[in-house]
Amino acid sequence: MSKNRLVSVAIGLLALAPRASAAEDEFRVVSLGSSATLFQIGREATTNVVVLASRRGLVVVDTGVLPSRAAALRAAIERELGRKDFAYVVNTHVHFDHIGGNQAFADVPIVGHQNAVREMSRWYGSPFALQAFLQSRAGYQAGLEEDLKKAAPGSKEEARLREQKVENGILVDDVRSGRFVPTRPRILFNDRMTLDLGDLTLNLVTFGRDHTESDVLVHVPQFELLLVGDLFSRDWFPSFQSPASDVLAGSRSSTACSRRGAG
Repeated sequence: MSKNRLVSVAIGLLALAPRASAAEDEFRVVSLGSSATLFQIGREATTNVVVLASRRGLVVVDTGVLPSRAAALRAAIERELGRKDFAYVVNTHVHFDHIGGNQAFADVPIVGHQNAVREMSRWYGSPFALQAFLQSRAGYQAGLEEDLKKAAPGSKEEARLREQKVENGILVDDVRSGRFVPTRPRILFNDRMTLDLGDLTLNLVTFGRDHTESDVLVHVPQFELLLVGDLFSRDWFPSFQSPASDVLAGSRSSTACSRRGAG
């Protein structure tokens, strides 16, 4: 799961000028308007968490943070927005970099696709699964070491790789020490769901198995905002990488499908 690709892509709000501030050094805050805030985690290898403020409470879309920093993320959101009334958490899919902070929101209804629970059980639901996860992170760390040897000294690429290496090491330590508490969505849907928050509407929709088996797109019509998890980004081709991908099943040779590894 390539850490440089850990983003929730927000499309829309183009007329709004983002205004950056800092809740903490590790959480860069970008205002997308009066009711939408982006929390960027990391300096070079960035993960995005979007928080929507409605009359009926805050909605957090993805909680992609190292488990040991999950409580700090929640505290940063509360401090920046001056509110503690969380209505929902929405997971766009269940790769660790999108659900790593769920444990800090265990008291909040977490929404996800119905396949999310099965995927989380398969990837994180047993000591055997966690051991396999740790083995995959060891291979990822070795790959980072090789890439660092090729990166130009002082370049942004070197800085990104070093950040990924440090964060991967912390993640491994979090898992080994038991600080990672896989926290599953409790409100599940199959095709689409609408969350009516009074002044805001969140349309949740899935179009099948793509990047994972639990991909969710979040549309907020009031803002012309679309959150697409890891399905799309300005930096790479559409990421349809689930072994069971409905897209790949239709065209295994499609050149529009990225093979760079899950995010």
